[in-house]
Amino acid sequence: MKYGKLFAAAVGLMVLAAVPAYGAQDEEVEAVLALSQMGSKLGTMTDMNLYLDVKADVWLEDEHVGIRQESNLKGTQLKTPEAMVLNCYSRTMLGEGAAAELTEEDSFLTQNSYYGAGNYYLETYGTKYLIPNVTGEEALEQMDPMDIMSLLTSFADTAKEMEDEMGPEFWAHPELWEDAAGSEDISSSEDLVGLSVEKSADQTVISFTMRDSDLEGTAEGISRVIEAGAGGQAEPSMGDLTGTIVVNSEGYLTNLSAAADITFTLLEQPMNARIVIDLGIADPGQPVEIALPNPAEYEVVE
Repeated sequence: MKYGKLFAAAVGLMVLAAVPAYGAQDEEVEAVLALSQMGSKLGTMTDMNLYLDVKADVWLEDEHVGIRQESNLKGTQLKTPEAMVLNCYSRTMLGEGAAAELTEEDSFLTQNSYYGAGNYYLETYGTKYLIPNVTGEEALEQMDPMDIMSLLTSFADTAKEMEDEMGPEFWAHPELWEDAAGSEDISSSEDLVGLSVEKSADQTVISFTMRDSDLEGTAEGISRVIEAGAGGQAEPSMGDLTGTIVVNSEGYLTNLSAAADITFTLLEQPMNARIVIDLGIADPGQPVEIALPNPAEYEVVE
């Protein structure tokens, strides 16, 4: 389930097209400057310590089921695949009622995986496996199925491309943004209906609301998961996306959250879901230490 696309749609739209639609007001200028600095900082990070909390509440007639997945994904040497070291711990919880109220006691799946020196380590259901001859890209794909690290990397690349194309002073000159936003490669900003900024000495908080039309791909991706689990064909419709992006005083992303409502028709039954996602980066810009496990404790799977 590619929840990361929720963030991609929001961040990409704001940076590249949102501000011109508002006539480059002071608040929107602050938002774009903060996001561009964030992109530049992301581009320098070789280590990352991510925390991800995904909560999904699903209603079908009178039934209410909560699903929650918490993950901690760490990575070092992220720009050098052959030297990359990764670790991901995740647990998935399921139960009746609100997802936010689920606890460790509701866990039905816990996994802890590592990658280093071409070896992929997986511990799940009380069993330890070691898979040799795995590339860094393959390991990251397994540990980060929501593409969060790829999203952050692509955002950094986009910010750099804009600077390279328009010049290093691009972000400081709002009069240039409208021309850039008019290019065919940049999404329309018509669906961004709210953008506000709160700035303090410690951080900048950017709040946004997006209409549903740019989120159709996310709804379709979620529907495929539901179809596989329940059978039949789901017909999704996603409501507005609301969220916040927090950038600290040094320009690093520290928190990103988003929420959206989704309506499905599955086997002729209406079903509603609410997805809430919180992402945090601990100590951004600082080295991350990962100790690989003892291979002798793992069963080799060729």
